[in-house]
Amino acid sequence: MRGSRNFVARSQAWAMLETLSDDDLAEIAAPFAAGGVVQCPTLAVMQGIVEYAAETDGPMLRYVPANMREFWASGNYAEYGRAMKAQVPGMRRFVGVLHRAGVPIIAGTDLGNPNVIAGYSLHRELELLVESGLEPIDALRSATITPARLFGLHGPGGLGTIEDGVEATLLLVTANPLEDIAATRAISAVVHRGEYLDRAALDGLLEDAARAAAGEQGLVDGGFDLLAQEMPGEPVASGVYAMTFGGFAAGTESFRITRADGVYHLSVHNQPKGGGQMPYALTITTDDAGRFAEATYTTLGDSPTTSRYWREGDTLIAESAGERQELALSEDALIAGPAMVSDFCVLPHLEMQVGESRVFQGYSFGFPNWKWSTVANTVTRLPDETSGTGADAETRRVFRQSMDIPGFGRFEVTSVIDDLGVPVRTSTKMPFGTMETTRGPLVSPTPEDD
Repeated sequence: MRGSRNFVARSQAWAMLETLSDDDLAEIAAPFAAGGVVQCPTLAVMQGIVEYAAETDGPMLRYVPANMREFWASGNYAEYGRAMKAQVPGMRRFVGVLHRAGVPIIAGTDLGNPNVIAGYSLHRELELLVESGLEPIDALRSATITPARLFGLHGPGGLGTIEDGVEATLLLVTANPLEDIAATRAISAVVHRGEYLDRAALDGLLEDAARAAAGEQGLVDGGFDLLAQEMPGEPVASGVYAMTFGGFAAGTESFRITRADGVYHLSVHNQPKGGGQMPYALTITTDDAGRFAEATYTTLGDSPTTSRYWREGDTLIAESAGERQELALSEDALIAGPAMVSDFCVLPHLEMQVGESRVFQGYSFGFPNWKWSTVANTVTRLPDETSGTGADAETRRVFRQSMDIPGFGRFEVTSVIDDLGVPVRTSTKMPFGTMETTRGPLVSPTPEDD
């Protein structure tokens, strides 16, 4: 199965564990224990997908926003779930083998997948770990002291145990989880960083979460209409990028570009689907050379926030909610926003030959927060590609940007740009998956019939 790129096909290998004895599996597990490997199985995501395929409609779905449920329904999760039903027992069996071999197990859930719901899914993971052969005390350790030690967070002021000098973050439950791990759900109160929340307060938070999921607050874009935004000058380009992640619909990014007095104006509306990201509106204004000059970045939700960015000589400045950041620019700077179309301010200006690679200092905002962030960006010009035939043929330039982002890993962005310099499509390879975007036309929404 190793050479297959098909997730369903690869997952079939788990069913083959039934052909192996416990001794065979222990032999496989031994090098992991000897090598100091830590295992985070995320069984909850596999079980969640299986249950999604069975079309379960549990009470916890009231805490899931509609855009997340649409994301689950837009891909092949139901197909995956039906195929994976026979694989999950093998996964659980191997977790037990690893545990008995001495491999530390830590609890994780892979939030955002079907039936993997914040909070609820961690309790489910603990139950699945016990079903896999861990004792309840070991399952509790997998979510407390073991990860705290692994990440260097245990000790004075840290996490993972209940003792003097450690941060007071804990659950109070009405039954004994050492006898039944499901007792972790019987929560009477939570102490979070020293703040005591009784059952009434917790129920209030749950109601807030339900209202947010129903669209009364939270991840909504407030009816933002890109086409209604006034933009100076003459139209240059417009379009909509359809985003997919791992083959699943992941939202859209609409854009418009105009030009006035030699300066370009970009307006963007990003509407993600799944993953819990906030929709946002972005504007970028270039200088007369077509490079970044200033921008605004507005998160669209129940409490919109707007951040401003601009360049003064060799200094980049950002302001948001009364905070200010100033950053010195290097001579080899590439400045862009978080949107795909913002490469319009970067890639067309690179005078590079096919096959040439250069290292620049990249500057961007909106990821992981509102501030400017910097990272070394290795840009390579790949062979051109041709679109169309005959008189309609168009040569498109292709660039790859490679960045090692601290805390996230290596990102590789391949962009195909048209003769105006506007990306036609992009592919972003990340440690946790690949995001693909394809540009289509921007059209006015059609009102639905009454």
